[in-house]
Amino acid sequence: MATFSNTDAAGNSNSSTLEFQVETDRPPSPLLSVEDTGAPQTSGDPITNNPALTISFAPGARLDNIKDVRVYLDGNNPPDLDNDTFFLATKQGDSWVLSPEFNLGLQTALNDGYSGTTTDFSYTVVVMDRAGRADKVSGESFESTSFVYDTVAPVISDLELVTDDNSPTFAGILTTTRSIWTMRP
Repeated sequence: MATFSNTDAAGNSNSSTLEFQVETDRPPSPLLSVEDTGAPQTSGDPITNNPALTISFAPGARLDNIKDVRVYLDGNNPPDLDNDTFFLATKQGDSWVLSPEFNLGLQTALNDGYSGTTTDFSYTVVVMDRAGRADKVSGESFESTSFVYDTVAPVISDLELVTDDNSPTFAGILTTTRSIWTMRP
């Protein structure tokens, strides 16, 4: 706490007290997840048609000094904190969420880079505290996650039904490699 006093030439005085806090701890590093809406994978980036990002923190992490959570789409890691474009995540409880359906700027960026087939993207997240410091020191890589954005439904063509009894046989061509083909008689 600091007290400031001022007295003018006529002897009138006034004082005011300012409470402040010196932050010595950096904000916590985030845990990132993108919902995997695709077929189960044994390795690799999640495949999703919903690139919403959930940002959480380890249990017991100090969250009261977080000013904002910035999300950078693709680009450098570490990003240029002063010049690279970022999107702000929205706090929901003890997590922060960035949902492209509600963020026109990110949806535009996804669509601009999206060629109509599956496309790889990555998010880099930087947590800033009220003192203007990031969760990593200069030169360190920030937390990031990659995902495959896919909104194109698989195409099934050249279907043919061949039957001479009660046991039909189905044949077809599936034009995608990232799908599960289910056939039901």
